[in-house]
Amino acid sequence: MTGHTVSETPSAGRAYAHAPDLEEESTRVARILASQDLLNGAAVRQREVLLRQAAVDDRRWWQGRQERLLAVARVSAQSLLWFDLAFPQYAVGPHGPDAARWRIGPDGARAYLHQEYLAWLTGTRAAAQGGPGSGDPGVFPGGASPDRAVRTVHGSESVTGS
Repeated sequence: MTGHTVSETPSAGRAYAHAPDLEEESTRVARILASQDLLNGAAVRQREVLLRQAAVDDRRWWQGRQERLLAVARVSAQSLLWFDLAFPQYAVGPHGPDAARWRIGPDGARAYLHQEYLAWLTGTRAAAQGGPGSGDPGVFPGGASPDRAVRTVHGSESVTGS
């Protein structure tokens, strides 16, 4: 089974409807990985990269529908879920990483990814706190850049997971 059965969770189509172009986003994530030592970086930045890479991997599976791409998407989504279980203060969606709904079947972590990506992309939590600041117009809804949205939701980039 490749679809998830978690109710009230955004579909991949809804989660990625306003996402940046897949190849542009893949390039952005690769640049982040090449330019920073994320092991020594702020936890919020590490999570952002996990989230964005998992979304890239999941979107690649949706385009190609190959089993090896599904395996990669599942591992990437599971990595995000494990990170959020360790650092739940960085989760932005309405259902926390410890919710039983994410342990349903092999695609529970991908369902979690869809929730988290949509919340991150649209600034759901940030909107309740006054909305994300302006950033990279035309790339993300509302003109918010991914970096600015994360800072608005979680505070400054100097926040660490310790």
